[in-house]
Amino acid sequence: MKLILWVVLTLSLPAFASNVHPEHLQVFTDEANKTEQWQRGNTKRFDTFEQFFLTRGHRAYYRTGYIYDLQAERILSYQESLVLNPSFYEIVQQDMKGVDISQQELAAFLNTTLPTNSQYFYFYFDTLTEKNGSGRYREADTPRKRDFLIRGMKMRQKAARIMQAHKTMPWYLIHIPFIGYKPPL
Repeated sequence: MKLILWVVLTLSLPAFASNVHPEHLQVFTDEANKTEQWQRGNTKRFDTFEQFFLTRGHRAYYRTGYIYDLQAERILSYQESLVLNPSFYEIVQQDMKGVDISQQELAAFLNTTLPTNSQYFYFYFDTLTEKNGSGRYREADTPRKRDFLIRGMKMRQKAARIMQAHKTMPWYLIHIPFIGYKPPL
């Protein structure tokens, strides 16, 4: 029995190895993706993501970010964010008027531990993605949807490059699940 198992494994390994292209091995490494070294979090549901902003007089946006002041316990307005650094104009939500919120409430919403070594931190809401029955991402099923996913990836990478220049400010990527999502009628 052991001999049969050994023969099956020995014969299948070269077949697997021949399907792995060297360029794929280089693409999927931390070294190749140095820019995107995000700390991570997630909203527990899509509807809690929406409600978080709606109950504070704002619309919920993704593919954009916000800056939180840990000392003032406040999500900064767009203008306050630009005072910190004008380069944030591309990666901070322009409609944000500023919101007072406790650290505990924000940590629970983002489902992560907030930093303690900085006055400010940046959090970015990623593109909504959902796997379909075949295991592929829903947005990758058609060229139009693939384009949406690629634009989201480019925006996230732009935010990562800008935040990488601000070594004293931690940055978080927040995923939003489809749980609780209701498509428009």
